[in-house]
Amino acid sequence: GELRDLFQETKSLLLEVAGHDKLLTSPKSSILQERIMLRAPYMTPLNILQVIHLKNLRDYAQDGSNGRNASFKPSSDEVLKLLQLSGDLDRPPYLAAVEDAVTITMKGIASGMQNTG
Repeated sequence: GELRDLFQETKSLLLEVAGHDKLLTSPKSSILQERIMLRAPYMTPLNILQVIHLKNLRDYAQDGSNGRNASFKPSSDEVLKLLQLSGDLDRPPYLAAVEDAVTITMKGIASGMQNTG
């Protein structure tokens, strides 16, 4: 909630300084606005997945000594079985899968944003 409030405050101040009613209203920004709108349906799920997996990483780290607690496991046995298919023996399977998911979402978001910032 606090982050959303700060975002709204920053957005309001930016619009006031720029003299606009809303973001991306200049004629030059119409192409950028269209690109962002076209990408949004793909970017939003990636952002949500990234938040979920980052939370999982934090939860994992809090459950043991710096995230190395092999006793931590997801609530679903089926998910645990899938995670155990990982060939990385240096990391617990769940940790390896979550770290991979975070990396994949980061790459997906970076690709989707391209030069939009």
